[in-house]
This record gives sequence, C-alpha cells and structure tokens, in this order.
Amino acid sequence: GRLQGGDNDEFFPVASNLFLLERDGKTEVFKENLRLYLDFTGTDRYSTEKEMYEAISHDDVIKYLGAATIEGIEFLRFEYFEGKPLSSFTSIESLLPVGETVGIVSRLAELLDYLHGRGIAYMDTKGKNVLYNGKDIKELDFGMARFCNGSVRSLLSTPEYVAPEMGTSFTGYKETDIFQIGILFYEMLCGKHPFARRELYDFIEGDMHRESAIVKYALAN
Repeated sequence: GRLQGGDNDEFFPVASNLFLLERDGKTEVFKENLRLYLDFTGTDRYSTEKEMYEAISHDDVIKYLGAATIEGIEFLRFEYFEGKPLSSFTSIESLLPVGETVGIVSRLAELLDYLHGRGIAYMDTKGKNVLYNGKDIKELDFGMARFCNGSVRSLLSTPEYVAPEMGTSFTGYKETDIFQIGILFYEMLCGKHPFARRELYDFIEGDMHRESAIVKYALAN
C-alpha cells in the first residue's frame, strides 16, 4: 500500500513516494530516492540520503535495509516501525508527561551528537521526522542531511524550524540542529511554537513558494 504520495514535478520534486510492502514475510517501507537538489549555488549539491544511511548505524535511526531498483526507479528500503510522529504530541490536548518528553528529547540529542561526531548535520529536526512507540524512538528522513565540515549551503528546510543563520544567509552548521531540537522541545512542553506571531496564524499556507509559512515562522525565528 502507499504510505505517502510524492509530487509530480519532474524538474524539482520535493516529496518522495513511500510504499509499504511485504517481502519474505516481513514488512518493509520503500522510499523513492529522489536525490533532492539542495543548493542552487553549486552544480553537485544533491541529497546523499542513501550514502548517509550507509555511513551510520544507530539504534535510534530507522534501520536501512539496502536499495532496490524497480522499473528504473531506485528505492531505499527500511524496516517498518510502528509508532506515532512526535508532532502528535505538540498540541495542548496531546502533551506527554514532562519526564517522558525530557527522556525522548535527551535520546534525540544524543543521536544528533552521534551524527555530529561523524561529520553529519541533520538539518531537518522536527516532530514529523521522529517516530515514538511509547518506548523507543526512530529518526527518519535524511534527505536534507549533509556531510558537514564547517558549514553547508542549503535552500531547503521546514519553515517552522529554520534557524536564524539559515533564514538570513542559507547557511547551516551542526549547531543548527541544536536550534531545531530546541524548537521541538518547546513545542512538546508547551503545545505551541515559541516564536510564531499570533496575529499571523490566519495566513494561508500551502502556496507554491511557502511565503506565508516563511513570514509566520522563519522570520520570527
């Protein structure tokens, strides 16, 4: 079955197709490997998600099972982990107990420290990218992660979690991950975004260039 529908933009796709498949009695997730274009200032700034998964091994990262090519399309294969995204616990009505939230964010911080130690900046920490089943967490989606020796250039990120340095100069660092996890921690404790201006909540989101979301969040951040 299809878990997520990708977009149809053949020039600059930003969403992958995700499929749930049964193989040899086991459930796997197949993700279309789009190799997203991350930086228009260079000629080779493509996503290296596959290479990221091949370079890391951590219990709190979704287990990578290798790649498969079907009808000329490369797919990344992952274990199926049944859990809820942390974004499910960022509203007033759905907050977890404080101690549980602290434990989750502590594990996520340790994971980011592990990645930083291997020269990787994750660049897209947000509730949607971490699954939780009441015991364990699994970080997903390394499409925006970059091998980082100092700083990286990128035009892609989620507006709600854009750090100041990315919003002003499209420059990211390993420390950018710390800002993003801080935003997520605040949301899980308080049930709201720390910087979004209340009077901007009525802006229409989903426009082609994300102007409303950028005004609402990135500039405030």
